[in-house]
Amino acid sequence: MADATATSDQRAGLDYRYLADVQFVLPELVDLLHQQWGHRDFCSTKEKIEERFKGRMQRDAIPFTIVALSPTEPQSIVGAASISLYELPQLQDRRYWLSEVCVNSAARGLGIGQRLVQMCQDHAAELGVGKLNLYTLSKAKFYERMGWNVDGSVVIEELDHPVMSIDLGINRH
Repeated sequence: MADATATSDQRAGLDYRYLADVQFVLPELVDLLHQQWGHRDFCSTKEKIEERFKGRMQRDAIPFTIVALSPTEPQSIVGAASISLYELPQLQDRRYWLSEVCVNSAARGLGIGQRLVQMCQDHAAELGVGKLNLYTLSKAKFYERMGWNVDGSVVIEELDHPVMSIDLGINRH
């Protein structure tokens, strides 16, 4: 997905694009994250979310975001995932992060999240990333099924989160 063209997921009929190529969906993406995680500090305001995603408006460098768009409503976001830098201040030794993977609740269970994660991993590897990290509160089993390993934990907002990583097979970063 290194070029600006969309890819299609035949199972769900979705188009996957870089946020940089469909910037007009930013307000809907902000709404989706705020609905799902607005109770958490990192998504407590739409302004915080929008600012993060404005910094991910690229396709050939990190950070970037990939969005899944509805085939019937091309301006409607079904899901998104990002690769970001230095996600957690307390873990500055970990540079590259899979972050803010989300799928609209009505579209869960269709493999969209898995597809978004795989696309992010593949593109990060294309950009020379050797290892990705993530933290999650409740989805560790989902990521373990995709080959991620728990290799630590971190307390955020008084809740213990597993920290996970995956080797992308590149020995650069």
